[in-house]
Amino acid sequence: MEAGKSGRAVEVPRGSRAVAVALVVLLAWGPAMQGATAETTWAAEGQLPPAVDAAGAEGGDAEPDGGAAAPDASPEGSADDPAPGDAPSDGALDAPEGAEGADAPAAEAEALGDAGEAAPSDAQAAEASAMAPPSDRSLAPGAYVLRSALADRQVADVRGGSLDDGARLQLYGSNMTAAQRFVVSYEQGFAVIANAASGKVADVQGAQVADGTPVQAYGSNGTAAQRWSLQPNGDGSYTLLSALDGGKALDVAGASSANGTPLQLWSANGTAAQRFFFLPTEPSVQGTAAVAEGFYAISSTLDGSPALDVEGASRSDGARAQVWHANGTLAQRFEVRPCSDGTYTIRPAHSAAALEARGGDLVPTTPAVQRPFDAASRAQRWCFVAQPDGTVAILNAANGLALDVAGAQATAGTSVQLYPANGTAAQRWTLSEASAPSVALGVCALVPACAPSRVLDVTGASAAAGPTSSSTARTRPWPSASRRSASTTRRLVLGVLTPSSRC
Repeated sequence: MEAGKSGRAVEVPRGSRAVAVALVVLLAWGPAMQGATAETTWAAEGQLPPAVDAAGAEGGDAEPDGGAAAPDASPEGSADDPAPGDAPSDGALDAPEGAEGADAPAAEAEALGDAGEAAPSDAQAAEASAMAPPSDRSLAPGAYVLRSALADRQVADVRGGSLDDGARLQLYGSNMTAAQRFVVSYEQGFAVIANAASGKVADVQGAQVADGTPVQAYGSNGTAAQRWSLQPNGDGSYTLLSALDGGKALDVAGASSANGTPLQLWSANGTAAQRFFFLPTEPSVQGTAAVAEGFYAISSTLDGSPALDVEGASRSDGARAQVWHANGTLAQRFEVRPCSDGTYTIRPAHSAAALEARGGDLVPTTPAVQRPFDAASRAQRWCFVAQPDGTVAILNAANGLALDVAGAQATAGTSVQLYPANGTAAQRWTLSEASAPSVALGVCALVPACAPSRVLDVTGASAAAGPTSSSTARTRPWPSASRRSASTTRRLVLGVLTPSSRC
């Protein structure tokens, strides 16, 4: 209804009123809608709207009516924008649907990203790129010796066997002490490496990542300075990346294998100075070939089939094993006896000793030697592993290494050592049955089974008899070969007694 000039109410047809209202709205909002539509079109195409002609705006700098403000560089929006949920200021008109208010959330979402979080800063991105990847878990938790790839016998060691915080880690020749044994565990995806003697862990001094920063033993504190990412190299070794910076690795200073060379942090470079082999202190060794108890000649499959031999037929503690031309002597005959755990002892027939990986050392090139028999020693136990050609590999139970002819040299006198199994001719052996040693009655020496380097002796070569006489039996060092024939005090009419002790 509208008031006419006469003051009487004049009824306007319903359809005419609708048209009139529509015309008013269009006249009022037309320019605004036009600007918003243009802005929306440019935004949808990922572009900014074209510059506004100065003549078309007040003062030349103002935005045209209905145009959206230029987007703020900050992903959070302009400081002048009303907070979400705030009511518009007095006199503000609600923008029609589809105008500038509809594009603001989309622009903000684009700035924040799909996750709705601010993009990381340059500092955050650099920190993320420096982080080491999680440790490879192919290495089982347990106790190990860490051997450097620089030299077969050089291992990680706590200087002086110190139990104190700050003790320097260094490279040193393997000696099987607790200062060279480390226990590996895992925390939050990284390895923690603790010394078996002190419990102190491998720690980057001061949590610094500069090249040359010392690595020390320090009380566990759970920081990144004490966590390492173990990354396999494909040759059985690992590179130890610091959790402080994935570009820094445990390193042997100057790539020197000399005793006492310090361990440090250095930029990862893939060299031997940054590769370490983790040797388990209690390896699992299983044999696949059964050998009947008895005496055997053991021959190498190298050219000429040289025989396993005890150097010089020595009965001395520590006499080395070697290969020599086969000669059928007792120094080349060995008694093989099974033990209850599936391993075997190998004992030279000319002595009461046993073949041993010296000291049970875990590192390659450990010598094979003759030592007094010890039924409890894992270093004196062996496993036979069948090879495709019918020969056997002989593995030591203490370290899992194979009996090996050094340098694969068949030359008489070449040392026999322990080395990682590789299936070569230097590690393949043939066992040929041999008769048990028998010695005709005659003049011989009586050597105690408990002391193969000594011989039974009558004090002063006395012939006196009776319990009150000065004639007593004792053991004395085995004389040199040049003196044996001249000695009359050690001659006994006896045969050789086969040792009866077993493992």
